[in-house]
Amino acid sequence: MTQRGPRVLHVISALGVGGVEVWLIALLRYMREQVKSGEQKEEFHIILTGGKPAELDELAASLGARLHYIRFSRSGYTGFARQFRKLLERERFDVIHDQQDYSAAWRLLAGAGILPPVRIVHVHNPPFCLRVNTETRAQKIVFGFSRAIVKRFATHVLGTSAQVLREYGFTSDTFPKQIIEPLHCGFEVSAFAMSSSDANDSVCDEFSWPRGSRITLFAGRLDGFDPRRPDWNHKNPEFALDVVHRAIENGTEARMIVVGDGDKTRRLLEKRVQDWGIADRIRFAGRRMDMARLMAASHVCLFPSLEEGLGMVAVEAQAAGVRVLASDTVPREAAAVSDLVTFLPLSDGADSWARELARLLALPRMDSDAAANQVRATDFSIDRSYARLHRIYASSLSSRRQ
Repeated sequence: MTQRGPRVLHVISALGVGGVEVWLIALLRYMREQVKSGEQKEEFHIILTGGKPAELDELAASLGARLHYIRFSRSGYTGFARQFRKLLERERFDVIHDQQDYSAAWRLLAGAGILPPVRIVHVHNPPFCLRVNTETRAQKIVFGFSRAIVKRFATHVLGTSAQVLREYGFTSDTFPKQIIEPLHCGFEVSAFAMSSSDANDSVCDEFSWPRGSRITLFAGRLDGFDPRRPDWNHKNPEFALDVVHRAIENGTEARMIVVGDGDKTRRLLEKRVQDWGIADRIRFAGRRMDMARLMAASHVCLFPSLEEGLGMVAVEAQAAGVRVLASDTVPREAAAVSDLVTFLPLSDGADSWARELARLLALPRMDSDAAANQVRATDFSIDRSYARLHRIYASSLSSRRQ
């Protein structure tokens, strides 16, 4: 009799176009290919706690995931817990993998007594997401309760970087019974190893630029995340624009593509670029599904984040052979190809960043195949990322047998 693969329940708010969601799709694609070759892999179920469909739902379902829309809210917690327990009892999962850091506590509590043997809490978000939820006395009390629940029920705590795990307070001293380790979100590296000259010609034609233009790429949500501080955005798009503006003022033949959602901020930034008189040099591309092509066309990825859980955009850019100019707040683990990444303090100011950007734009691109091979040898490749995750998942089956 063939041993079945582990049955895994992922928990996420919605399958939008974000880092963790794209990673889950990459895992599903990879597992489907492995199954075609005769290997037995995991069965993925996904709870969407936002309760509504999103962009990647149909794709996830077509790749074999079973989706469950169970809305989670504090006010509706009793109803959520009832539906959640029914799902656990019916499906008898081997693993629950909650992608929402300390919020996972409420799912673990809801399933107490019937939880699967492997229970994973995963940290993806930068630390400001923790800060905004621990500001008031009431929030701090709830946070302390959440920590206690995670400490009681979780078996593993994973993070997109070792740095973000420390920033969230997950250490072996404070969580001695849990396995705590970074697990990078892997991707299909070969998708980014394409002809840079062909991509540059195509993108320059699209934006009416001369072929061969030296392109700086910025990718990230433009609007802020915190409604109490709507002008604060950890991706730091205003600083990125200021850097490119100053580089152009200093005579650098630079163009810029800005990729990301956020209509309110986009309108303000577009007005600023028009006032500078360089609207022909900077294009706002909105949300794009051809990031590999845009990266292959570019020469520098500008990544001046105020803070990051890791920064997958920067890693993907390296897989395309693109140089990265990043703030020193970005985890050093994001430097998959060390020769391609330059870290600078934001305190150096936009003028210093503009000079460094000009220097990097003047350098030759790294061969995309060579860059991809270096990234492929790291845990950012989907096969290595999956292999590490599979070992954790597979441990649940031995726990069941015991």
